[in-house]
Amino acid sequence: MVYFIFLLSGVSALIYQVAWMKLFGRMFGNTVYSSSLVIAVFMCGLGVGSYVVGGLADRAYRRDASAPLRLYGYSELIIGLFALAWAFLLPAMEPAAAWISTYTQGADGWYELSAGSYALRYLVAIGLLAPVTFVMGGTLTLLIRHVVANRVADAGWRVGLLYGFNTLGAAAGAFFTDFSLIPNLGLFATQGVGVVCNLLAAVLAFRLAGNAVAGRARGASVPAPSAAEARTGAGGQHTTWWVAAAIFLTGFAGLGAEILWFRYLSVLLGGYVAVFSLLLTVILVGIWLGSLAGGYCHRRFGNPARFFIAAQALFALALVAFLTIVDADLVRRHYIDLVPSYRGGSGFSRKLLATWANLYPILLATGVPSLLMGFAYPLANGIVQQTEQGVGNRAGLLYLANTLGAVLGSLAVGFLLVPKVGMQTTVWVLLAFNLGAILFLSLVQTSRSRAGGFGAAMRRFAAPASVAVVGLAVVMWLRLPADTMAMQAVPKGNTSGKLLTLAEDAYQVIAVTESADGARHLLTNGHSMSGNSRWGQRYMRAFSHLPLLHMNQPKAALVICFGVGSTLHAASLHSSLERLEVVDISRDILEHAGYFKATNRDVINAPNVDVFVNDGRLHLWMQPEETYDLVTLEPPPISFSGVSALYTRDFYDLVHSRLKEGGFMSQWLPGYQVPGPIALALVRAFVEVFPDAILLSGAGPELIMIGRKGGPVTLNPDHLRTALWGDPEVAADLTAIHMGSLIDILGTFAASGETMAEVSAGFPAVTDDFPIMEYAVTSRFHESHMPPALFRNDTVANWCPACFTEGRPLNKLGDPPAYFRIQAAYFRSPAFLDYNYYEHSQSTAVALPSDEDARQCLKESPFLTEFFLKLD
Repeated sequence: MVYFIFLLSGVSALIYQVAWMKLFGRMFGNTVYSSSLVIAVFMCGLGVGSYVVGGLADRAYRRDASAPLRLYGYSELIIGLFALAWAFLLPAMEPAAAWISTYTQGADGWYELSAGSYALRYLVAIGLLAPVTFVMGGTLTLLIRHVVANRVADAGWRVGLLYGFNTLGAAAGAFFTDFSLIPNLGLFATQGVGVVCNLLAAVLAFRLAGNAVAGRARGASVPAPSAAEARTGAGGQHTTWWVAAAIFLTGFAGLGAEILWFRYLSVLLGGYVAVFSLLLTVILVGIWLGSLAGGYCHRRFGNPARFFIAAQALFALALVAFLTIVDADLVRRHYIDLVPSYRGGSGFSRKLLATWANLYPILLATGVPSLLMGFAYPLANGIVQQTEQGVGNRAGLLYLANTLGAVLGSLAVGFLLVPKVGMQTTVWVLLAFNLGAILFLSLVQTSRSRAGGFGAAMRRFAAPASVAVVGLAVVMWLRLPADTMAMQAVPKGNTSGKLLTLAEDAYQVIAVTESADGARHLLTNGHSMSGNSRWGQRYMRAFSHLPLLHMNQPKAALVICFGVGSTLHAASLHSSLERLEVVDISRDILEHAGYFKATNRDVINAPNVDVFVNDGRLHLWMQPEETYDLVTLEPPPISFSGVSALYTRDFYDLVHSRLKEGGFMSQWLPGYQVPGPIALALVRAFVEVFPDAILLSGAGPELIMIGRKGGPVTLNPDHLRTALWGDPEVAADLTAIHMGSLIDILGTFAASGETMAEVSAGFPAVTDDFPIMEYAVTSRFHESHMPPALFRNDTVANWCPACFTEGRPLNKLGDPPAYFRIQAAYFRSPAFLDYNYYEHSQSTAVALPSDEDARQCLKESPFLTEFFLKLD
């Protein structure tokens, strides 16, 4: 029952960690710095709590053997109360986070968050998370004190069993939170499940404590340590510090490896929530099994130091061996092998195959190393637990050392090593820390090893053999060509062409490639993010041009997500704009703008452009209300983790508040990237804030949602002509992307706000609490089918009433009926509606109208001619 109780504690802890990461990401911005801040505070709280409470547990145990279990019950109640309070408090703290944030201007003129802003964030995070994580950390040493009691001879086994069940619960929490709880219940209710786990654990603990646990009658005190025990404990203190130093180094190497795995596997598999969740689950399951195995080895054979040394050596070898095996070619072959089964499957079987598509490479890369990581804590306890009196204190010291090493390892790998020297060289550093742990452990002399036989052999050969194994790992890693890991971010066999640059930063691996026709592509973590292709230019420039052409003398605009700078450059061509801001979460993306100067005309250095390196949502919170005439954004792939923060109804409310009266918002909607119901949930979120919105087709399936604050989106042809005459650069840019005429602009129309609202009425809007778009796609194994009812371009008069008289188009439009019939045929075709991701294919079949008017329209329209020729 004690082990089951601690399993529940592990479930709740991971529920909170996942939920709080998302909530703090919205508070402080979805940046790697914010997520690392939360992890660092979380783990430091656990470590300090385990150490401080360890001493308290020892003293309470000496007074009453059942006291640690009762204290554990109270701790679970406190954790549940904290978590319930944070479930209400954290979502409401975004404005406060913006209030404590300020910008500072660098030497390059760009604005970044000030050092004081980060310091205040740390204080806020510490103030909110430190108390509850301190109590969480204390639960470990309280239960270790209880289950070990006076049975210190097999402390490694008992600690391994307890730690293992807690880790198993954490694995279950990590998996079900992302695969079931948040998608079905939302963030708030998911945290409620964690609170229920805490309450149940508390009730069970109180019940067990009432039965006079630990083999003594309730209220009986534990005898004071004998003189012999006191001498043994004092003599073992030196050993304890050596082991603490070793487990600090293993914590650094272990969590550093986790950060490396997260980075590398997101390159290979994509930035889906499911990838991160499965990876965390596999690591935790491996640690669970490893902790059981380590505890068993101590119980069965003794020699915990030697097994600890051997496990660390094998960890180094496994880390290198499996990173060498798992690469883009293996992942590609694995996907190809699964395609026939996926194509022939349906429903649940397809979900399993989509999961297995990610799980196999994750298991192969991390399964064995994770298992070996699990040996550390039980075996370390097996070495140092020599007297009944100091069990809690020593267990807490080891856990504190391990968590401090883990925090420093994650920060060093994420912020220093990978950005400065790359993933491949980072592995050398991890191997060095691993070797350091082996050397520390080789100095440990323990009197608990058995003499003769296997024990004697272990004592003699464990350290030299382990050093030799690490040497073998070094040799294997030396054989890899330079930048092998980073080059996995450059897809092989595609049309991207030659590699122009490759860089690693704290967020991603960035590559710029150039195809044979001169088109350049920006790839991050192996996925195409933007480029300067002709059709990409059309919709990316339309984000700025189309809303700005509706306005009379707009003054201020904000572009969220720089990409290659096309949207920003298009906005800069509108001469009335006095202030133009661009905000991007990645400085390195902005620094790669020079590779696309032919497209963006070095707009990033224009005098009226201010550059902000920040999360776009946090930047908006930092601005006063009614600041902008236009807010436009094109986030990364919308099914990737964290992107939903820029597609929720709550986000649209924020944008609405920052727009001036009559201001516009335009946003990318790649409906082909998510299932049809999710696309409608995205549309629903938008029209609930901008009810008179319109939906446009910027370039084929690259859709654009445009909304206005304080009225319908109405195009005036006379104002449009005046705007074009007044800005010849704008007119020339529109002509270059086949939007130089009124009919080509009107031809982008796909649906009115009324249609969008009607078709999406039965679907729940994407919200901060229900970020369902992140959970709809779990791997590259998925298909999309955009709902055809959403696309009704016969209601174009809602957008441009002045273009029609009594329902008939004005003569100056040319032949819009034929143009709209051609576009309507495209909107009904599989070439527009369907996309097959697992075979990277899309139908090109379009049943175009064949009457004379349609043929003539196709011949006279440069856009239609070129676009449908491209499809053919």
